[in-house]
Order: sequence, then C-alpha cells, then structure tokens
Amino acid sequence: MKKVFLTLALAAGISVAVLAEKQTVRLYVPEMECDNCKGKVENVLAYERGVKKLDFDVAHRIVTITFEDKRTNVEKLQAALMKYIKYESKELKEGDKVECNHEHHHHGHDHGHKH
Repeated sequence: MKKVFLTLALAAGISVAVLAEKQTVRLYVPEMECDNCKGKVENVLAYERGVKKLDFDVAHRIVTITFEDKRTNVEKLQAALMKYIKYESKELKEGDKVECNHEHHHHGHDHGHKH
C-alpha cells in the first residue's frame, strides 16, 4: 500500500512540475540607477509568487527574471513594481538593446555621488 501511495505522490508531483513552465523576461527599469534602487526592485520581485531567479545589470538598468508562468506573468511583475515602488518598466524582446546612460536623474535619494 505504501508503494502505491508513493507512486501516486510522485506522479502527482511530476505532473505539477510539467504544467509549470519556467519563463524568462528582461525588464528595462529606467529608475534602477544605483545599488539602492536595485535593492528596492529586488525586494519587490523576490516576494512575487512564482519568481525563481533575479539577475541585475544596473549599468543598463535591466533585471532578468525567471518565473513559473502558472503563478505569475510579465504584467503582474510590472504591476508590482509600479504598485510598491512606483517604478515603470518595459519588457525587452530578444535583440532589444538599451544604451548605457551615465546621466543620472536623482529621484529624491542620495547615491553618494558628489556633484
């Protein structure tokens, strides 16, 4: 009897794993201009359901998000950034490039730079 239960449990676990596909999206976040801003983005996205991995390129203001498509989607991730930290974002498609812009627009917080 234990073998039957274990087999059913494994089969159920495998079927759930097959249904949830991992997706990767790159978001351009113009306001993510320093490590402090990166931390804010990370704090929001890390707690969104289905998010599995976050990679940051602060110089180009891009966050790459790996997530389970059954638990969230690009629109929900973008909405979370807007709702919690008022950061807009744009989905980058394959081949899209963002120019590295070193002209910083400070949004009411200190980056520790001297002007």
